[in-house]
Amino acid sequence: MKRFAFAAFAAALLATGPALASSITIEDYETGDWGASWQASGGGAPGGDVNASSAFTGSFGAADTDSLWNIYGGYTLQSGDRLQANVRATAGRFYLGFGADATGASSFVMAPNTGDIRFQNNESFGYTELNTLTYGFVSGSWYMAEVYFAPDGDVIGSLFDSSGSTLLAQLTASGLTRTGGGSIALRSFAGNAIDNVRVVSGTTAPIPLPAAGWLLLGGIALLGGVARRQGRAAA
Repeated sequence: MKRFAFAAFAAALLATGPALASSITIEDYETGDWGASWQASGGGAPGGDVNASSAFTGSFGAADTDSLWNIYGGYTLQSGDRLQANVRATAGRFYLGFGADATGASSFVMAPNTGDIRFQNNESFGYTELNTLTYGFVSGSWYMAEVYFAPDGDVIGSLFDSSGSTLLAQLTASGLTRTGGGSIALRSFAGNAIDNVRVVSGTTAPIPLPAAGWLLLGGIALLGGVARRQGRAAA
């Protein structure tokens, strides 16, 4: 009986992990340039040099965007989507924008220059600061930034390690004027690098457990094993 109780509890916790989903590559820069669906917010070619030294995986990544907002017109964000990008944080800021059109965007911001993550409204591609959370970036390290558009209407910004497996910091947006349903937009300045922009769709699962959560599950499994051995010994 104890064996089934432990198994049920562990299964319930594991069920809070990410569900099966499909990943859509928006931009991996492997053509050596920005794709045809990208353009700068004011029209014209997107900003940012595509080169080998900015690659996280593959042969190419993008070095900043010359402070321009680059808008991707080939995908419309939907509820349940996770917008992700790998970013090498050096200085300045990186903006993972959403709800974008010709008049502006909103964004989840990695801000090494002020030591935090934050949300902004970027109407007319200016900025209005929203909520922030302190985080100490390691200069030159790769991270994964994610914006999750939850079915309940929340917009959650998360910072992961480079593999996307360890949650480092997380912030739920407050005061957004755009909550998705528009285009993707990117902006960066002061030496950051961008690679592997993608959308993970078809999931309503919570954000993956931090490393401590998986350690807890391991402890639960160990306790279950001990309980089973004790039960056999008593019999």
